[in-house]
Amino acid sequence: MRFLPSKKVILPVLFVVAALTIASVLQKEERPSAQGSKQNLDEDLSAKYEELQKVAAKDLDKDGLPDWEEALWGTGPNNPDSDGDGLSDGEEVRAGRDPKKAGPDDKLPKKDSPPEEEEGLSATEKFGRDLFTGYAELSTNPVFRGDKSEALYNFLAANISAVPEAEEYRLSELKISEKTNETTLKNYGNQLALNLKKGGGQNELREIARIFETEGALGIPELLEIIGLNKEILSENLFIGVPAEIAGLHLFLINNHNKVIDGMLKITEIKNDPLMAVLGLGSYSKSSEAFLEAIGDLKDYLSAKGVVFKTDEPGVILNK
Repeated sequence: MRFLPSKKVILPVLFVVAALTIASVLQKEERPSAQGSKQNLDEDLSAKYEELQKVAAKDLDKDGLPDWEEALWGTGPNNPDSDGDGLSDGEEVRAGRDPKKAGPDDKLPKKDSPPEEEEGLSATEKFGRDLFTGYAELSTNPVFRGDKSEALYNFLAANISAVPEAEEYRLSELKISEKTNETTLKNYGNQLALNLKKGGGQNELREIARIFETEGALGIPELLEIIGLNKEILSENLFIGVPAEIAGLHLFLINNHNKVIDGMLKITEIKNDPLMAVLGLGSYSKSSEAFLEAIGDLKDYLSAKGVVFKTDEPGVILNK
């Protein structure tokens, strides 16, 4: 079996990816929560992860390899030419050469993954096995020479084996009403809003940030509590009477909420499988945005139908 990097090497790389993902969410003026509401940007968290991105770009020896990449390659952050052959470590990596081995026989290996090596490996171990060869191939691409952390994130998203997502609900599992009129739409909107409001005050992104910052030492119990509340909300939304015309939209909303929950659950596995946690973070971010888009589409639909909720109705949050 090929060399498997230790967690001491893998974790800093995953942390950079996690920091990038969280920072990208925080860059927005307002962000969606799992309950579909918008929350103001947390300035303290934003400043913290802007600083993390600066740390990710730090290059003490100015050799073209950020310090976290030095750990990945096994080179030193204070030695710009680890193998002493006259080329900087960054130049060697971009040329497809091993920065720790003097030439001429210093070409980096090509990526290959014998099927028998797949068995019994966690997502993190598979990542470690493929990291050096896959990352080496990526590093020779001129496109990769810009924002390294963003390129690494995109590389992971495109090349890591697909992780099973949460099972999707079907239309047949919804309580669909044949009638679609102002009364049924108002009843639906008020009940949906009432359920969503039960999640008010929860800040799952804050706990997610704590989890990645402390590698799971803090934040997991709090996130599990938020997950439990979201499961209750999801269950209640499955039994709402849904007017037939918006059954598809409600199903889209339900399935993305379920994926948000699944993503958060994967994040809580950070101690056992750090890569699974990072992939869960990506799923959480993507599904949260899709959930909010569904809420926006619902507002547009209700507005087009002339449905307006009074200020004393729960559904007022669905007014456009």
